[in-house]
Amino acid sequence: MELNKEQEEWLRNFQIQQLNANRSKPNRGPFREEFCDKGEYSAFLQVCFAVQHLPDELKTGELCLAAVKQNGKTLEYVPDALKTEELCLAAVQNDDCALAYVPEELRDKIHAD
Repeated sequence: MELNKEQEEWLRNFQIQQLNANRSKPNRGPFREEFCDKGEYSAFLQVCFAVQHLPDELKTGELCLAAVKQNGKTLEYVPDALKTEELCLAAVQNDDCALAYVPEELRDKIHAD
């Protein structure tokens, strides 16, 4: 799953903000400056990180599905409009705790599977 250019640009700016905010801390946070410098951040960015931090308008069903398959609890950050039965089932199959983030109208279907 690759990010589109708008998603990459937003995440690059977010990443740079995090780097600047963490410069004074002994452990500079989860980012490494060279990823920004080389423009290779998307290769190192997991889609679940993207879903957690991207604004909802930049999230897609494909991106969210890839994320919940990696970490079911990422369903917490998926906009309700994108929470399909397929996506929620994938999240719960990855981690039972994701059931807490499944919309009520889908919960019985997902829990029965």
